[in-house]
Amino acid sequence: MLTLFDFWIQNLDFSGVIAQQNLPVNQQCLGCICEAISSCDTSNQCAGDVCGPFRITWAYWADAGKPTVNNESPESSTAYANCARDTYCSALAVQGYMHKFQQDCNNDGKIDCDDFAAIHKFGGYGCKGVALPDLYGQRYQQCKALCNLTAGCNGGYCGPYKISKIYWKDAGEVILPDDERERAG
Repeated sequence: MLTLFDFWIQNLDFSGVIAQQNLPVNQQCLGCICEAISSCDTSNQCAGDVCGPFRITWAYWADAGKPTVNNESPESSTAYANCARDTYCSALAVQGYMHKFQQDCNNDGKIDCDDFAAIHKFGGYGCKGVALPDLYGQRYQQCKALCNLTAGCNGGYCGPYKISKIYWKDAGEVILPDDERERAG
């Protein structure tokens, strides 16, 4: 599913919004939050009190500033669900929520994607000193590991054959005879 998210996140244009507000979450982090919470299921409609690929609630959307699709009134009875199910609008909602609640949840001295993942799962007031739940945490860590591969890579896949670091390691970390192990890994 990572490639599905890569497809739509690479096609999002935040340039018009960047001037309006600070967007604290980079695209890779957005992708990993989406992967962790729903396997980035863009067909995910509403189930219970959550909607869309980021599985956001009405309260989350409201705290994010009530972004809407196609200038729909935020007071419309369909505004929340329409935004939450729309990949662009729901990503803006995550940005708005993180802008409001960004904090160092794990006390490592910096605010980064690990903190945003915790805020997304536990909320703006519940992220301090808690571990990510097993499945969510595993999906997040796997995605983060892929996204950390940036040298000569595009979205975690490298070279003309789009090989992931996991695949390369499973193959025995094969390198060319003239290449140095430091360059390869």
